Amino acid sequence: MRIAFVNPPFKPRFSRESRSAAVSKGGTLYYPHWLAIAAAYSRHRGHTIDLFDGCATPMSHEAAAERVEKFGADIAILDTSTPSVYNDLRLADRIKRRNPSVRVFLVGPHVSATADATFAYAAKHDLQLDGVLLGEYDGIITELAARIADGVDLTDTPGLASLRADGTVRQNPRPAPLHDLDGWPLVSALYKEFLDIPAYYYSHTKHPMVTIITGRGCPYRCTFCQLPQVMYGHDYRRRSIEDVVREFRHLHEQMPEIRGIMIEDDTFTADKPRTRELCRRLVEEGLNKIPWTCNARADVDLETLTWMKRAGARMMCVGFESGDQVTLNHMRKGTKLTIIEQFVKDARTSGVMVHGCFMFGNRHETPESMNQTLGFALSLPIDTAQFFPIMVSPGTADYEHFQQAGMLRSETFSDWNDDEGNHQSTIVRPELSNRDIEAFCDLARRKFYLRPGYVAYKAWQSLRDPEELRRNWLSLKPLARHLWRRPGSTPTAAAAKPTAVEG
Repeated sequence: MRIAFVNPPFKPRFSRESRSAAVSKGGTLYYPHWLAIAAAYSRHRGHTIDLFDGCATPMSHEAAAERVEKFGADIAILDTSTPSVYNDLRLADRIKRRNPSVRVFLVGPHVSATADATFAYAAKHDLQLDGVLLGEYDGIITELAARIADGVDLTDTPGLASLRADGTVRQNPRPAPLHDLDGWPLVSALYKEFLDIPAYYYSHTKHPMVTIITGRGCPYRCTFCQLPQVMYGHDYRRRSIEDVVREFRHLHEQMPEIRGIMIEDDTFTADKPRTRELCRRLVEEGLNKIPWTCNARADVDLETLTWMKRAGARMMCVGFESGDQVTLNHMRKGTKLTIIEQFVKDARTSGVMVHGCFMFGNRHETPESMNQTLGFALSLPIDTAQFFPIMVSPGTADYEHFQQAGMLRSETFSDWNDDEGNHQSTIVRPELSNRDIEAFCDLARRKFYLRPGYVAYKAWQSLRDPEELRRNWLSLKPLARHLWRRPGSTPTAAAAKPTAVEG
């Protein structure tokens, strides 16, 4: 079968597979990595694939539909996100109307959590769609392909949500998650074959870079994090060390232009013995020349950090989230501020830099707790930081909590971003409005990045390493207009009123 994997055109440089889909203030553009990995699995199972990204290489809906048609696709798989879902449904309809024989399916955490609402919106706006694939979709695609090839009815396909004749939605139980993640075509090779690698940029990696996955699922239970709750579960399923080494070897030998690697596992360091063993192998094989970054938790011990540094680790992206212990407890973060402080100290000793992630507007958040978080962020010796307004995602414990409390500002999903594609808070409460939260993020960003000592540190870093100079400059250009723009409200403004649900 011929299967087209499509990251739909939307706003330029929109990162659909970011954990909080948006146009990044720092210029980051995510690879459509989960979509590309599913494409690799379909090729592994003998299918012919096409893969393209309408956000990295801007195109119209008509051009995207034309590419699917020219490829001769039997199946089109469209990635989605909360802010872009209405746009993504319109592209699905455009593809179907241009070539009705193509079976078009939507994938991703948003539609997995909102299948009923997705079909309701499509019906209201007369948009054609064959189905939604629920959760981890690699195996569901190949099962659909086999059934289509055999002329078998698709209705009871595991993991498929489809519309019944009476207008109700049938959601079939999801298949067991894949555990054998080895031996697939390398996603980094697919990037080179199908995508424009220089277009992708992460502010915390050297450029040009690629994203790889060494495992899927996360054992932790944070209330806000969507991928473990909706898509890949809490069982950390790992590729073998040998298979990960195979990908590193390919990058070193076949893609010498790559200057950075991002390991996008939810928590790469969740299995510390495996992390140390992988790092040992990379050192032994001489595959530690390309610096890499990973997502980590603030509990990595000094021994593991030291092995990571030897193996080429440059930076860790760490979700600190809050500097208030009560807030951390309510989000089930499972850590303490003292542990975070020791981790940052050990990271500095090891030489692995830290990118800190902070989020404002969490459960039981107050202006006082936000100021405490900002003070905590400023006290940590970390390289870079991001400050997000909370944007609760459908399917998460936080979404259910705030929805039941009547604190969702909107359930019109396009409101998750502003007109430029920037993050917007989706939470409103009497003492802390969504605008208060967004304004405080702007304030925190200025306070962190415009400190004289921090500016001097970045100048020193840039002078020491031309590649760091290039990275810092690429990040500064888009970030600058957000740092110096006129501040919004302060955390005393009246709350915005919730809006009606679209659809």
